[in-house]
Amino acid sequence: MKLLKEILSDFIQVEVVRHSDPFEVDIHQPRNRVPIEHVYLGVLATATLTECFNSDPAGVRQVWQSCLCFTVELVEQVRRRFK
Repeated sequence: MKLLKEILSDFIQVEVVRHSDPFEVDIHQPRNRVPIEHVYLGVLATATLTECFNSDPAGVRQVWQSCLCFTVELVEQVRRRFK
């Protein structure tokens, strides 16, 4: 499913996404993920967080972590509904 691969590519390493069934990728395995600061949130959000990083690195990391948790839950919900 193309949609699922697109979502996975926001936080999973590209090679894993390319060579795996999107329904079978272990999204909880840290070695499959990109570093937290490389989780794709969109152009404007990423630019804003990058600008804010120097003034509040812990806060920025928390935002990235919250977005990652949301995206992981999104993948789980898509998998449940379409598998």
